Amino acid sequence: MRMRSHLLGLFFSLGTTLAGAQDIDSSPDTLIRAEGKIINAETGEPVNARILYESLPYGNRIGVINNSFYSFPLYDREHFSITVEAPGFSPAKYMLDPAAANGDNKVIRNIELSSGTKAKVTAGRVMRLNNLIFEVGKAKIDPESYSELDILVNLMQEKGVLTRGEVEARMAALRAKQ
Repeated sequence: MRMRSHLLGLFFSLGTTLAGAQDIDSSPDTLIRAEGKIINAETGEPVNARILYESLPYGNRIGVINNSFYSFPLYDREHFSITVEAPGFSPAKYMLDPAAANGDNKVIRNIELSSGTKAKVTAGRVMRLNNLIFEVGKAKIDPESYSELDILVNLMQEKGVLTRGEVEARMAALRAKQ
């Protein structure tokens, strides 16, 4: 008699668990995919590149694709960074946000690579400063980095983000603090 009641209890608990699993399976798929093509900014032709993607902020999910297009899942609605490198082109780095997914649950971002050292500046693109050096344990920038910062300042002035007066005032304030 006891055995029968235990089996009956087990049967009912499994039944409700399986019923709940059916409800989960019938819900729409929420997997979001990142997709895009790698193209030459000047010619529009596909470029075979090394594409590195990693979840942000910790990089616990990473992958590498060698191709002229990419497609990978954005797990758990995490943001991902994508870095694209190809011989003869400036590297490009972007952030992919799952909130930007279209109706097909895809984040589509075609990436244009520019040849040479000066990359095409577009909104949403990360600009990498390779030679920004700080003194150890201080917020003081090493003079070797000034040429790198000059490139950034010129770009900001060119795009109308900063005026020359604003740059000079900010530089004077920085010098006064040092």
